[in-house]
Amino acid sequence: VTWIGFAHDEQHRATKSVAKRDIKWERLDFPGIRYGRTRAMQKAELVDWTGRAPKFSMCVCCPYKTPARWAATEGKDLDRSIQIDDAIRDLDQFGITEGPAYLDYRLVPVSRLRTHPPATDDDQPIDACDGGACFL
Repeated sequence: VTWIGFAHDEQHRATKSVAKRDIKWERLDFPGIRYGRTRAMQKAELVDWTGRAPKFSMCVCCPYKTPARWAATEGKDLDRSIQIDDAIRDLDQFGITEGPAYLDYRLVPVSRLRTHPPATDDDQPIDACDGGACFL
């Protein structure tokens, strides 16, 4: 059994994770959902238990990061994200010819998002990913 920390307000992510699971010997479990814990509740509980909550985590190249999350990406993670974003700009050699490709869903280079974030962004993560690696 693999426990994934999706909260009750992320039920749709859990449903997608289970639906696409193809490993027969592993079962996914979502304790936060079972116990009705929201993302905010989980964070508050961590602060109560340990005195702090971890920094929000996302995959280095998550296309669903907000500009604030890109701004918080540092060091080697940021360098790798920018390198990948720059490398995928022209995908003509793979038959994708409908214009430039970007890592970020806003179709803006990651390097520009860090220095010139969009004027409006509510900094709420987009729950399109079902990988389970994101936390809080």
